[in-house]
Amino acid sequence: MNDINQQKGNYYIIADHLRTTIFALADGAVFEPKSRGYILKKLVKKATLLAYLLGLNSEQLQKISKKLIEVNSSYYQHLKKKEDLIIGELKKEIDKTMDFINKSTQELDKYYTPKITTEDIFF
Repeated sequence: MNDINQQKGNYYIIADHLRTTIFALADGAVFEPKSRGYILKKLVKKATLLAYLLGLNSEQLQKISKKLIEVNSSYYQHLKKKEDLIIGELKKEIDKTMDFINKSTQELDKYYTPKITTEDIFF
């Protein structure tokens, strides 16, 4: 039962991190190596890593993001107006992170006979 609750919690974390990023991007934030842009990068990286561990891919994260925009745009109309920009920026950052995770996993598989899981590395 605890494993189910933990997995459910991970889905909530993904949704919350994406929602925070969506609102920040709609308010004019951008992904940067410093300041609030850095925090956004970290949020997307954490959400993407959890998604990877749960077996979700980039397209599924984009669908979740679109649904979050749809649900919240009834109260925050500016989300719908900037949806293309938000989804485009999110897609780029999610794809970068997914590529990094996949390349890192492949590299580790080359050098270590007992497989080290992505979960072991990042947690």
